[in-house]
Amino acid sequence: MKKIILFLSMLLIANFGFAQKFGFKAGLNLMNMSHNYSIDNKMRTGYNLGFYFQKNILPTLSLRPEITYSQNGVTFYSNNLGEYTEDLNLNNLKLFLNVRFKPLIPIYVVAGPYLGYALSGTTHSVYKFGNIYSENTQEIDFDQDDINRLDYGISAGIGYILNLPLIGIFIEPRYELGMANLVDDNDYYMKNRNLTINAGVLIKL
Repeated sequence: MKKIILFLSMLLIANFGFAQKFGFKAGLNLMNMSHNYSIDNKMRTGYNLGFYFQKNILPTLSLRPEITYSQNGVTFYSNNLGEYTEDLNLNNLKLFLNVRFKPLIPIYVVAGPYLGYALSGTTHSVYKFGNIYSENTQEIDFDQDDINRLDYGISAGIGYILNLPLIGIFIEPRYELGMANLVDDNDYYMKNRNLTINAGVLIKL
């Protein structure tokens, strides 16, 4: 799957010459997971960095594929018999196949499917009970830890762009709804839920 995503990414780059515009973006990730574990969870923060191409189909409609390095994760916690927290962090390469609809200048809507692959990941756990304290950080072994690398789903957002003579500057909140089960277990599920607040530059060719 990693080779497939890399191949699609290279294919996207190879089609750069057909794009009318390209850009770069970065943003804050407000990361969480939907799951059925018997433990509470809360949001964590991360970041994303990416670039994209844009090709107009109609005056108000554009194709906007995107390649992004993005963090996903969650914090699990429990206060039973002491305080326990566990941070899960996954570092992903994601390919978004977005469509951009711009009915009202300077407001636009962007949406489409995405495919992700976890390049690496870590867990960090802390346990406190009275004078007892333990802390542990581990790299995820995807073959042994029942964590799936593959993620896929849909994303949608709304943006505002300030158009200047040669570039556009934009801000774009977007929500990712993961559909893949990130745990290799028939009895449990864990799916990505990620709100990103992005800012970037659109360069006009």
